[in-house]
Formats: sequence, C-alpha cells, structure tokens
Amino acid sequence: MKKTFIVLALICANIFSVSAEIPSNPQFSADMVMTHKGKQTSSGKVFMGTQAMRMEIDMDGKPQVQIMRFDKDIMWSVMKDEGMYMQMPLKFNALANYKMEGQKENCATGETIDGHPTQRCEVEGKFGGKKVKSVVWKATDLQNIGIKTSDEKGANITELKNIKKGPQPTSLFAEPTGLKKMDMKKGLGDLLKGLGG
Repeated sequence: MKKTFIVLALICANIFSVSAEIPSNPQFSADMVMTHKGKQTSSGKVFMGTQAMRMEIDMDGKPQVQIMRFDKDIMWSVMKDEGMYMQMPLKFNALANYKMEGQKENCATGETIDGHPTQRCEVEGKFGGKKVKSVVWKATDLQNIGIKTSDEKGANITELKNIKKGPQPTSLFAEPTGLKKMDMKKGLGDLLKGLGG
C-alpha cells in the first residue's frame, strides 16, 4: 500500500507540475508509461475531467484505479480484486497543493516531446519529509501539464503519450458501485507517516 500511494502521489504531483491550477487544466486522456533503467515497469491511462482525475495503472501485475474528485475533496482508491474501495479526504499536502515543501525549480526551453513543445524544469524540495530532486518537462501547449518526469539520475521515468484533448465521460469519475466501501478518516499524508514514509 505504501509503495502504491507514494508512486501515485508523485505521478499526480508531476502531471500537474508546480504551478497548475485544477479548474484551468485542459480535459484530456493519455497513455502513461513508467520505466526503470530503460525497461518498462508499469503502464496505464490518465483521464482528466472537469475538476476530476482518474488514473488506471498496472503495478506488479495488479490493476490500481484512483479517482480524485477535486470538487468534493475526495479520493477513491479502487481494489476490485478485494471487492472494495477506500474513500479518503483529498486535502492532504502533497496532492492538494501540487507542490513539494520548500520547492525550487529552474526552467529552460526543452525539446518537443510527442509533438508538444516543453519547458524542462529541474525541481527540488521535500516530499514525505525526504529530499527529492527530479526533472519535469511541462507541455507549454497544455497549460504546463507535466508530460514527462525523471528522477535526478534518469533511472525512473514517467511519460504521458498519445494525449487526446477533449471532454471525458463523467462516468469515469463516479463513485464506484457494487463494492464494499471503507471510509478512511485520515488523508494520504497521515497514512504515509503512519507507514514510516
């Protein structure tokens, strides 16, 4: 659980970059690919709607679905194999602000990625109490959405590909049905601390 939350939180924070505002982000769908040392480790889909986001990721052979409703300050973590889903507050620091503690960035014109002009930003700050350095390529034609993220050494890379702009079905962001609901009273930030993150 800890690994999944950390990965998803970092992916989400990097997709929205350091200055994005949820209401103004363009609606789109995209393929997401994660690689480690040049080898693909996980893949999935990202859907951005009106004040809502859905991520579907295959992690270690297990499908993970996260639905974030910014209009309701709620996140649903769906575990179909277990026949359940968790609901938790979305107002935890890392995802509510899309900014790491003490975050600094240095940006310059970057290369074109998957047809999108970018700014290449070196970013550093603290996440979960630990120092983090990364590089984010922000698509300037997509309101600075982070379409590629790399760690400082370039070993771990997350990319959004085949981005298709346009309205997304509202059903993608609806509360799950037919599954047992667990209402978590803590936010992700508190969960990470409890897990030693």
